[in-house]
Amino acid sequence: MKHNYDAEDGINQTAQAGNARENLSSDISYQDLVEEASRYQNACWAAHMTPDLAPYSQLGMQLALHHHGNLLSPELYPKLKQAETELRYTLAEEFGFTYTQFTHGGTFSNLQALWQARKQSDTNKNVIYGSEACHYSIAKACDILGITFEVIECNERQQIHLASLEEKCAETAPLAIIANMGTTATGAMDPIEEITAIAAKYDSWLHVDGAWGGFMLLQANELKQLISKVDSLSFDPHKALFQPRPCSLLFSHQAPELMSAIDYLSEPPEMTIGGSYGGEVFLPLWLNWKLLGKTWFIEKMAYRLAQAAHFTEALEQAKCKVINHGTGIVCFKLNQDHDLTSLIKNGTISTIKLNQTLYYRVVFAGLDTSADNILRVLRPFL
Repeated sequence: MKHNYDAEDGINQTAQAGNARENLSSDISYQDLVEEASRYQNACWAAHMTPDLAPYSQLGMQLALHHHGNLLSPELYPKLKQAETELRYTLAEEFGFTYTQFTHGGTFSNLQALWQARKQSDTNKNVIYGSEACHYSIAKACDILGITFEVIECNERQQIHLASLEEKCAETAPLAIIANMGTTATGAMDPIEEITAIAAKYDSWLHVDGAWGGFMLLQANELKQLISKVDSLSFDPHKALFQPRPCSLLFSHQAPELMSAIDYLSEPPEMTIGGSYGGEVFLPLWLNWKLLGKTWFIEKMAYRLAQAAHFTEALEQAKCKVINHGTGIVCFKLNQDHDLTSLIKNGTISTIKLNQTLYYRVVFAGLDTSADNILRVLRPFL
């Protein structure tokens, strides 16, 4: 597509870039960065999906830095490969899948899933459907792969509109359908069972973006039964399991393809978007899982959801309009206009727009994120 270029706009953009460079401070110190990080490590930090870390995460990351092994050469690092393999099989079973791969983030996981969908297809389908609440990485993945992404409207619960999805599929059968398990804006869950039936009807790959809400598969057996018919699912432990970035997972029911023989490797690696990797993507989670166990994670997840429910109840009692889809994100609208800029700047809340209406957003992602502490600073505005 050809873009029109305005010379004056170009000059303005160059000037803005120059001003931005001039505004960069040249005396940022190590201590400045430590203080900035520490500022948001408190029980009122709830603006985004950046939780404090599980107890052994930093030690796990230090171990990864010390080890520095490359798993494209597993024969040189058999212990590292064994740890990775054990965790992969454990998590695949826990989430109700056959296979899993570690990736460097949800964007990579979603791209890998759609690449896999295209490679396994023996048709010329070239369109993917997903709701307007899909993460931006879906549209980006389609653009990279040369696939058309068509947006389906949402219903009043921020779920994909099933009738509209069915209508679009009847017009043009898609290569894949995207279902959300916990949108990043409101935590909404698409109706997986109904979407699974539509995907099967039109012989389409079904990918679930569970980067945020996929953690619910650890404790909900009824969800696991639905997942048995899903082709792939992405999940980010760095969002929902208190892990450092870049830990992400892609689950599937099909074994990953292997690349053709590469002369400097003793065995062909799995075909992945991300290429080589080491312990940085999994050792923190491996160490926490090994020392704390599954029960610890489930208890902490239950705490987060209980805090979200408590927060919701208090806001409803204050006659606020509240959205809580049960995945730990609570959005609300105040009865009167107030300036909450200070709470946005300090990371207590964030904002989103739904149907052109401003909502405030609280994400219960941290180990110690407290509903009462957040309510305490909100109380003057309720």
